[in-house]
Amino acid sequence: MDITYCRFPADATDQVAFANHGEWLSCLLNGGRKVIGSMRGSTGDVHQALEVNATTDYGFSCVGMREIFVDKGIWDIEVLFANIADNAIARLSRKGKETPLRLSIDASNLSVLRTSYDGRYLGCGNGDGQLELWHMDMGPHRYFCHNLREAPSIADMSFMRNNLEVLLASSNGMLFHIEPGKDSVNALHDDDQLWPCYSIDCQHDSGHGIVFGGEGDTLWFLNLEHRLKDEAVNMSQHPFGLSRGRTVTGGTYHYVTGMPGASVSGLRTNVGSYIKQVRFIGDDLVCAMGTKATEVWKISGEKPSLVGRRQHNRDSRLLGLAAQADLILVGVA
Repeated sequence: MDITYCRFPADATDQVAFANHGEWLSCLLNGGRKVIGSMRGSTGDVHQALEVNATTDYGFSCVGMREIFVDKGIWDIEVLFANIADNAIARLSRKGKETPLRLSIDASNLSVLRTSYDGRYLGCGNGDGQLELWHMDMGPHRYFCHNLREAPSIADMSFMRNNLEVLLASSNGMLFHIEPGKDSVNALHDDDQLWPCYSIDCQHDSGHGIVFGGEGDTLWFLNLEHRLKDEAVNMSQHPFGLSRGRTVTGGTYHYVTGMPGASVSGLRTNVGSYIKQVRFIGDDLVCAMGTKATEVWKISGEKPSLVGRRQHNRDSRLLGLAAQADLILVGVA
């Protein structure tokens, strides 16, 4: 497994977002005054393709990418960024500017901007716990808004494979399972053991598993087809709240509150003191980027196994990663 660095100027780069397949990336520069969209060539070189400069005193607060399947293996892309002056998500594609998405939540402190794996849905959240979801097919429209007052800062979110459910994490240790069609928001966290989570991802091929990464070096999983057997993980320390149920025969059992039937698994990594970003590569590989290293783990089979690792320079600022079948791109500044 090849793990490759994409280097950015440390004094200018604020944020980097990779497209799902890794060929495209966008970055926020100069304190949110400029957005760059670039394409990575087959040799690893990055070629600038799109550029937007702020035209007012207010700049941009967040950047993302959207990939859209066109036909016969062809993908189109959009650079997405929060335009503070217009309180909107601006959209820039290779064809030019698209109609912006006028937000009902505050765009000035947007903390996450993420799409579903197929690019059909968009989610954004901010530092005040405000969440907004958009359906991007045909004429884009907002279909869900929510204010998580108890979760002041949204760190990350991920659409599940069916796009009907969303997982969300806050930096103060709260985890939520959201079903917009049912107007349902369920807490997954253990109130007595809050665990700051910085990144979430969901399996997107055939599975329904979810991976969580955050404080510490352990990855936590829900809903994997086979529960991981890692003897190095203390399962009593998992961050999920449990409820007690009874079987038809009167016996008791425990289940994850908000997601009945979800099994809990853990995987001990060696990436450092906290996991900044985690992504599935297909359903049987997971990539974690931490303070010390980026690692790729195979989670199928009897026990998880390490299949790729690259150590970071301790002075590097970690910006994000893109995961492909045989290549991991890590943005550093």
